[in-house]
Amino acid sequence: MNKPERLLYIYTRLLNGKHLNKSTLAQALNINLRSVQRDFSDINNFLYEDEEWRGLNAKIVYDNILETHSLQTFPLKIRQQMLITLLYQIKGTLPVVHEDIYKFIEQYSFSSTNHKVLVHNLLKKFHIKERDYNYSSFIQVARCIDAKYNMTITTRAGAHLYVSPINIHVIDDEFWMTYIKDDLIDAIKFEDIAHLNETSINYTFADMTIKNMITLSISVSFWQYVSTEYNIISSYDKDDKIIAQILMSKVECFALIKKYYKHIKIIAPEAYRDELINHLKTIINQYL
Repeated sequence: MNKPERLLYIYTRLLNGKHLNKSTLAQALNINLRSVQRDFSDINNFLYEDEEWRGLNAKIVYDNILETHSLQTFPLKIRQQMLITLLYQIKGTLPVVHEDIYKFIEQYSFSSTNHKVLVHNLLKKFHIKERDYNYSSFIQVARCIDAKYNMTITTRAGAHLYVSPINIHVIDDEFWMTYIKDDLIDAIKFEDIAHLNETSINYTFADMTIKNMITLSISVSFWQYVSTEYNIISSYDKDDKIIAQILMSKVECFALIKKYYKHIKIIAPEAYRDELINHLKTIINQYL
């Protein structure tokens, strides 16, 4: 293997997030350790000089604990601080983590002992789920949502659905997919999906007449969150509020009101409004 091929070999693996051991790499490429180090230096020079990488602080770094080289685009300390911050955010919204993710974070190499202890204590506050998630299904659904492609779904109960996926949310520690089927908005837990397939058939909201469209009254201060999180069909100002027709399922609506009741009021469908009122009355009666 000549040097240009060798550089591409190393560069490709670094881009894919691989951690490269110098000795293992030297054996695989049939070169000496000094040549490997020169290749790393050449790639680092390219990362420094190339316009596409400018501003990203990208460089090949050495991990003393793992004894490997990897591509880093943020200083290690900042990456570790970002991970800890992310864990705090996740704990506040989804205090459940899958066993594989738990093990991945637990085994992450921290340069600071304080960081390692902090992450360990944080992870103990999560509920560990041993259920096996099909992570590829999240990617498939997200891809179809982005491209506005329809999907076919087979549920674990044996139902076959042809749907237009519109959102993914975490509700009560569960992942849900919101979809439109036969002009009705509904939602399904990912764990209830046995199989799904993407299609290349596009959908457009303009071609749909949603029968259970949700209308909310939203405070102006909270409008930005809602408008970026959900598909808004129409909206207008009224009495210091924003009245909006939103593509969301009943599950999403009730979860949103439960969490942000000071900012949101449901207007339609009336059946959803009555169901929510009855649910709240049931809760109140427990304290009377």
